[in-house]
Amino acid sequence: DRRCPSCGYFCTMQYAHDEDLHATEHGNMRLTHAVAAGDVFVVDNRRYGQGDSGEAEMCNFHCKSLGRGHFHLMMCENYGNGNVKCTVSMADGKRHETETYFPSGDIAKDELT
Repeated sequence: DRRCPSCGYFCTMQYAHDEDLHATEHGNMRLTHAVAAGDVFVVDNRRYGQGDSGEAEMCNFHCKSLGRGHFHLMMCENYGNGNVKCTVSMADGKRHETETYFPSGDIAKDELT
């Protein structure tokens, strides 16, 4: 009943399972676009500009290329009013963004490790 937010493939575990994590066979990251603190984001020998489609990457190979310690960006659901950084994100392997990522630099994001 759950899909990978990057490629859209369904979870291969039992429907409505109790585990928090999901498993799938990943595909092309057709539901993503590049975000970067600078003008360009480089993965191996491929260069992406802000907003470029991630379809040329496959989820599992993309993570492997970035190596240990990389993070994933998600929209911050706990962002306070008046540009106050959230504090909920300081636990469970996520933190509020440490840089402003573009495009959509005005939208608050969390970094998930």
